[in-house]
Amino acid sequence: MSQQTMWPAGRESAACFTFDLDGEEVWIANLQAADRPGVLSQGTYGPKVAVPLILDILRRHQVAATFFVPGRVAERHPGAVSAILADGHEIGHHGYTHRSPADLSAAEEKSELVLGRLPLLDELIAATADSSVWVARADEVAAAAALNQADPERAR
Repeated sequence: MSQQTMWPAGRESAACFTFDLDGEEVWIANLQAADRPGVLSQGTYGPKVAVPLILDILRRHQVAATFFVPGRVAERHPGAVSAILADGHEIGHHGYTHRSPADLSAAEEKSELVLGRLPLLDELIAATADSSVWVARADEVAAAAALNQADPERAR
């Protein structure tokens, strides 16, 4: 008798891809930088450029993901939020406000590091497609785990 798993379609494990879309939030938290357009324009790269690139990768692999978007970023970039939701992705709110880093170059370095890894994201998603991993949004993984918690015999 084979052991059933708690994940759909008999998958052995689950994974969810999540993205934290902070936009200008890091800079807006620093009130001294809030009126400096040059600094703020650095934060618009994520909503205007990175989101479409990420959505293209997710669409190509037919994977839904979860995006965490602070309220102020959602208000400033409704087009990015609409595009995320239109593709069936979940939007969550992490409920915290960023503090401005002591050195803005640290924030720039983080953006380059994260955005420079899109080819690796593409490879990782491709690798999960032919595996025993169920890839889903965070709310779907949580719902499956809650179902198993409510009915522990289901996973046996």
